[in-house]
Amino acid sequence: MSTLNNCPSFQLKYIEKAAALINQAPRGVLGILLFDETPTAPNEAVYYSSIEIKENIWNEKNYQILKFLAFKGNPFKVNVYKATPETLNDVLKSIEEDEPDYLCCPILQASKSKGGTSVDDLISWINSIRNSQGIQLGKDTSTIKLVVSATSAPNKEWIIDYDARQIKHEIHGLDGVYFTAQEYTVCIASMCAGVPLNSSITSMAQPWIKYFKTEVTDLNTAIGQGKLLTTYDGKNYIILRGITSFTTPTDSKNRSFSKIRKMEIMDIHQKNIRNIFKESYRGKYQNLYPDKLLLLGAINGYLAEFVKAGQLDPAYENKMVIDIKAHRNYLISKGVYKKGPITEEEVNKLSDYELLRINTDDIVFAYIPEYKPTDVMEDFVGEAYL
Repeated sequence: MSTLNNCPSFQLKYIEKAAALINQAPRGVLGILLFDETPTAPNEAVYYSSIEIKENIWNEKNYQILKFLAFKGNPFKVNVYKATPETLNDVLKSIEEDEPDYLCCPILQASKSKGGTSVDDLISWINSIRNSQGIQLGKDTSTIKLVVSATSAPNKEWIIDYDARQIKHEIHGLDGVYFTAQEYTVCIASMCAGVPLNSSITSMAQPWIKYFKTEVTDLNTAIGQGKLLTTYDGKNYIILRGITSFTTPTDSKNRSFSKIRKMEIMDIHQKNIRNIFKESYRGKYQNLYPDKLLLLGAINGYLAEFVKAGQLDPAYENKMVIDIKAHRNYLISKGVYKKGPITEEEVNKLSDYELLRINTDDIVFAYIPEYKPTDVMEDFVGEAYL
């Protein structure tokens, strides 16, 4: 028997998305930018397993990369974008629209005669579409994370820098073929895309590696420089610590932005809250106080699922509320309240009750006072007293 009423569809979408992310051990989308002049190579291809990758479609090197690296981390799917130096800008626009979770470009040159692109070019592009001020829920900010092997220090939370001094990676089943660090970024990005939200790539085993050569001599220094490292723990080749290239904390950004797992959680929230707001709320509800509460209730119901699953720390509120300070500043800037003029001094005398209900035209001002993505166990400090 059907009920007379149910949750608004907007909130149902949030709950459904949260349930899918948490309960189904989520796997993300990996984007791979390939320079390939093979006539049979499609401009775009979507693969759900390595079985679908056929040898006669791509050139030999790209085929090896796709077949033996792209699905090592078990991503949900792999989007491949073919580019030439002439089409690169258009291809990057398509990638921005598709917004894969992780993006890599294993071979940076299309041909010796025509050239290609560089790591610096890709870094410049990703910086232009990401928000330098950090995670701003609801903003039209890309959530793509770029995996590269840079000679410089990108120092960005949305860039994962696999140390270029890790010069050889041989894979079981492909004897005698050695992938460079830049080529191996496909495997790193695959691992980042495929790891469940309750885990991290820290200490993740890479049993597919048959031979590995590195020129990194000081692991601690490299980690401090924001370099992602493969190392041998005596049994397996593993990722030493799942970090981004971010190394310089600021007043608004701290160590959380140096962890791939935490960035993934923040980006998931950024993308889902933004997309559901655009699809289900923008232009469809009046910007009145009751409707603002409906919106925030839906967002908080969504975030509560992450609290329940442990991706958000239950010791913190992790709830979005109306931004009273922003309301106050907005009213001061307008100088009009209830059909009459109002001074800054008069605005400052208004109660929170009144400020919560002011007309903010078409803007919803909201924020999360306490937002805390959790981390995984990585270090252990203990003592034994005798």
